[in-house]
Amino acid sequence: MDSSNYFDISNVIIYISCKESLTMKKEIIKNRVDYWIESAKYDLKTAQAMLKEKRYLYVGFCCHLTCEKVLKAYYWSYKKTEPPFTHNLNMLISMTGLSESITKVNIKFLDELMPLNIKARYPDDKVRISKFLNNSKAKSIYQRTTEFAEWIEKLLTR
Repeated sequence: MDSSNYFDISNVIIYISCKESLTMKKEIIKNRVDYWIESAKYDLKTAQAMLKEKRYLYVGFCCHLTCEKVLKAYYWSYKKTEPPFTHNLNMLISMTGLSESITKVNIKFLDELMPLNIKARYPDDKVRISKFLNNSKAKSIYQRTTEFAEWIEKLLTR
């Protein structure tokens, strides 16, 4: 039998199966990225509503969620897998390789947001944080969150 005329159909099936699997994986990743971005946008709108209602503690909480979720969208895009179950923004920055490109201003901002997630849920911390968050501070947090989310979204479109 002449091997140049021989065609092994099993390799074609495997090749097609792998190609379909790759296409499915890309679709899953796109869906996960879209999910996290849409969820982040929802939280940012909620932060805006809380700012209007002068509920500053929840502005901070929702802004933290927004940043966490855009980072998890970026994690999906970068790592092609489920992000870890964490609220630690600095850990997400490190795990996504964004440490190289994030500005010091944004690092400082994320450090400022960190306590607004977990600690905003507990009575003693709520009182302390509520004293720190006024209209001016909440507006600033909201604006910087918007800018941070836009930066991550821009990176996702590259």
